[in-house]
Amino acid sequence: MPNGSVPNIDASALPTPDGSTQGTPVPEPTLPEARGAANRRELERDLREALAAGQFHLHWQPIVNCITGRLLRFEALIRWDRPGTGPVAPATFVPIAEALGLHQQLDLWVLRNALQEAARWPQGIRVAVNVSALWFHGEDLSRAVESVLLESGLDPGRLELEVTERVFIGNDVAAKKEFAQLRALGVGVSLDDFGTGFSSLSYLRTIAFDRLKLDRLFIDGLSTCRRTEVITRAVLQLGAGLGMEVCAEGVAHQAQLEILQAYQCDEVQGYLIARPGPMTPERMAVHQRLDRSSLFLGDTADLGALQATW
Repeated sequence: MPNGSVPNIDASALPTPDGSTQGTPVPEPTLPEARGAANRRELERDLREALAAGQFHLHWQPIVNCITGRLLRFEALIRWDRPGTGPVAPATFVPIAEALGLHQQLDLWVLRNALQEAARWPQGIRVAVNVSALWFHGEDLSRAVESVLLESGLDPGRLELEVTERVFIGNDVAAKKEFAQLRALGVGVSLDDFGTGFSSLSYLRTIAFDRLKLDRLFIDGLSTCRRTEVITRAVLQLGAGLGMEVCAEGVAHQAQLEILQAYQCDEVQGYLIARPGPMTPERMAVHQRLDRSSLFLGDTADLGALQATW
């Protein structure tokens, strides 16, 4: 250092009387970060407005018997066309709704509209509705469901709620109590995205789900990955042993369906069967005839021949 020069020292690094420094300067957000934060705020604002105005709509995807193709139920899938932007994926706006504490409003909107629609269907067809795991942390889901059922006039036995393994994170005592109250109502409960969450198999000892929904991650590997096939067969055997039906999600190819039929999977759902879409009388009629499709065996006597190939 040249004699007589003064070093350029950041004042924030100088010691204070107690010996500490004044702290490190907080860096300014980058332009992409600032834009991202602004976009998030705009999305939150628009989501609140959409909830207030009921700017959502439902698409429906059928779930059918794996062997015969018989229509069992429809899953209600929420959709949002954001004004000025277009469709926003549920994977984007649902977590935001949960972060803002709006999950109850969102789920109740879906429940009311789904049950009103299902009340017009033939008696043998059920409806499946996804609900946030946050309900199971002491938010009295069963009372809300009972109220919506009374409004719609739908038989509780025709409603099935889909939950993910996130319900077990935190207060599992409250979650088990909620499951028991839903059972008392006569409402079915299925465990969605099975095999990809955070829980252990120990919960299956104490909570009797109506069914396990095997995540599409496993279905994608059928016919190409032997380990995936082994895991899939094990889950099917687990479900059968526990008295829980198993629904395979994300079935997109004939080869996947044939493997699941050979393994005697209970139910299937996915693009091979039908893509989600609005409910119309024509769509209902088509889905009620899926059991006549060449995709399905129709006669379970053909199952033995198919199994012999695996």
